[in-house]
Amino acid sequence: MERSTTTLADCFMMLIQLAVKINKISQQSGIIGFKNHCIKAINARWKSFDIEPYILTYWLHPNYRGNLQITIFLLILNSIILYIIN
Repeated sequence: MERSTTTLADCFMMLIQLAVKINKISQQSGIIGFKNHCIKAINARWKSFDIEPYILTYWLHPNYRGNLQITIFLLILNSIILYIIN
């Protein structure tokens, strides 16, 4: 994540991918304490983000392949309006 071409969307996508991989760790793997620690750390970091710019950059990213739900679309529009006004 230290390339000069790294974008906010790249960071956001990596955080999501990391969370998905950690959640896939088996409960029986013997490292449940580590898994729980990682989940707490990611949740704390997630709460510190102003999520709207990340969702906007994620949606605008050329590799985005998700279905755009109306609630997310409205959140993106709200973000654009707020950044134009400020």
